[in-house]
Amino acid sequence: MLLYLSAIVLTLAMPFERLQPALTFPGQKLTNLEAVMLVAIVCWIVAVARTRDLPELSTRIAWPVAGIVASMILSALLAGEHRVNSFKFTGRFLAGFAVCLLAIRAVCSSRRALGVVAAALSAAVVVSTLAILEWLEVPAVLNWLTQFRPGVAVVGGNIRATSTLQYPTITSMYLEIVFALGLALFGSAVDRRRWLAAIGTALALLVVAIGVVLTFTRAGLVVLLAVLVASLVMWGLRRGLDRGSVALAVLTVAVGAIITASFAGGLQWLRVTTEQQQGWYQATYDVPERLTLRTLETRLVDVRVRNDGRVTWSTDERSPFRLSYHWLDREGRPAEFDGLRTAFEVEVPPGAEVAVRARVRAPSRPGAYQLAWDVVQEQRLWFSTEGASGPRTAALVEGEAARGVAPPVIAELPRPRPRIGRIELWRAAGRMLRTAPLFGVGPDNFRLEYGRFADIDRPDPRVHANNVYLEFMTGSGLVGGAMFLWLVWRLGRVAVTKWRQAPPDRLPLVMGAAAAVGAILLHGFVDAFFEFTPTYLMIWLALALLVCDEGWPTEVASIQWPVASKNAGALWPLTTGHWPLR
Repeated sequence: MLLYLSAIVLTLAMPFERLQPALTFPGQKLTNLEAVMLVAIVCWIVAVARTRDLPELSTRIAWPVAGIVASMILSALLAGEHRVNSFKFTGRFLAGFAVCLLAIRAVCSSRRALGVVAAALSAAVVVSTLAILEWLEVPAVLNWLTQFRPGVAVVGGNIRATSTLQYPTITSMYLEIVFALGLALFGSAVDRRRWLAAIGTALALLVVAIGVVLTFTRAGLVVLLAVLVASLVMWGLRRGLDRGSVALAVLTVAVGAIITASFAGGLQWLRVTTEQQQGWYQATYDVPERLTLRTLETRLVDVRVRNDGRVTWSTDERSPFRLSYHWLDREGRPAEFDGLRTAFEVEVPPGAEVAVRARVRAPSRPGAYQLAWDVVQEQRLWFSTEGASGPRTAALVEGEAARGVAPPVIAELPRPRPRIGRIELWRAAGRMLRTAPLFGVGPDNFRLEYGRFADIDRPDPRVHANNVYLEFMTGSGLVGGAMFLWLVWRLGRVAVTKWRQAPPDRLPLVMGAAAAVGAILLHGFVDAFFEFTPTYLMIWLALALLVCDEGWPTEVASIQWPVASKNAGALWPLTTGHWPLR
C-alpha cells in the first residue's frame, strides 16, 4: 500500500515542478518534484529490502534498457568537456527507470492501475484549466504561474499556453500522454455502464484536449487524433461495434470539433503551414531621411507603415501593436532604448498600409544620432527580435544637455533571436553523428554542440534535436540509437501481444497504455522529452502501465530474479526461457 500511495503522490506532483530548487547540495539542486521522486524511490528500495523481492522486469524490455544505460555510461565517459552534463542526464534516465520499476510493483491490479490513471487525469485537468486561464490572460493566474515557467510563450501575438510546465511543447506532451491513459478510464466506465463516471471522464478528457490545443503545438493536434483513431481500431477489432466503440467515436468527433474550431482565428493554420514565425512580423516603412530636433523635444513625425507579415496588428488593450523607435549614436551603438509609443488607430491586416503621426522625443544630450524605427507588440516582442529591423533616420539633436536629467542607461539593442528549423537541426544532427558515429557526443550534449554543426554564432543551449531518435543517436551514437530502437520494437511487441490476449475487463487499460506509448513514440519524431522531469517521469509511468505483467499468460510474464524470495521460497533458474508467474 505504501508503494501505491507513493505512486499516486508522485503522479499528482508530476506537472507541478517549481523553478526554484527545494533543496540545495554542493554541486546539486533538487526541485520539489525531484524531492518527491527521491522519497518515492527510497520507499521502493525499503520495500524491496524488507521483502527481499527484487523488481520484476518484463522480459521484453529488460535487456534493451540495460543496453541503453550501458551505452549512455560509455558515451558519457567519452564526452570530454561535457562529461558532467552527460552523467547528469544518465542519472535522470536511471531515476526515471527506477520510477518505472516502482510503478510496476505498486500497480499490481487493474484497479490500482486505473487509480494511478485517475490521479494523472486529475492533475492534467488542473494543468489544462490553468492553461485556459493563462490563455485568457487572467492576471492572478499569470502571476501565480511565474513560479513554474521562465516566462510567457507567444506565437502570432497570442499566448501559447504553458501552464505549470516550462514550455508549451512540454505541456502538450504531458497532456497527450495523460489523454491517452485517460481513455482507459473512459473505456472502463463505459464497459461497466457507469455512465456518470463515463460522462465525467469524457468532460475531463475534453478539457485536456483544449489544453493541448491552446499550446499551439502542431504535433499535439496530430497525436490527439492519432490516439483516438488507434484506440477505436484496437477496440473495434477486439469487440466490434458495441457501446464502447460508439462512445469512443463520439469522443473522437468532439475532440475533432475542438481542433477544427481552433483554426477559426487563422493562428492555428499559420502554425500548421509554417515552420518558423520570423516571416509573420514584417513591415515596410516610409520615414523621413533626416530630422533636426532640440534636446528633449517631442515632435510628431509623419510615417507610413505597411504590414508585410502574416499577422494582423491588433489594437487589443492587453497586447497591442504600436510604432516605436530606438536612438543610436553615430556608430550605431544604443544611446536610448524603448522610445515613445504611437498607437495604430485601427487594426492593420497583412498587406494593409496605415499613416500615423509618430510621437518622437529627442535625447537629453545634443549630437548626431540615428533614429531606428521598430514595431512592438506590448509585453510580447519587437519586430527587430524577429529578424525584421526597420530603417534609420539620420537625426541631429541641437541645444544644450538638459539639466537635472540623468544620463541615459545604455542598453543593448534587441537582436534577432537565433532560430533554427527542424530540418536544419536534423542536418546538424547528421553532421554530428558522422563525427562520432559509434558512441556520439554524450547524452544530452546535442544542445551544447549543435551550434558548430549548424554554423550558429549564438546557439540556444535549450534547443534539442527535436527528434527523440536523433537525440539518442547523437548522444550515444549508433550503439545507443540501436538500443533505443530495440526498446521501441519490444514495446510494440508487448502492446500487440497484450492487446490480442487481453481479457475483456482489461482491454481498456491495455488500450490506454498502448495509446500512451504510441503517443510518445509518434510525437518523438518531431520533439524530444527525456530531458524534462515531468515528461520523462510520465513517459516511464506509461511504460510501466504497459509492461506490468500481473495476471498475464507466460508469454508476457515477468522475470523473477534469481535470488531468494520470501514469497516464492525458491531460486528460479537463469537458464530457462519460461518464467512462471508468482
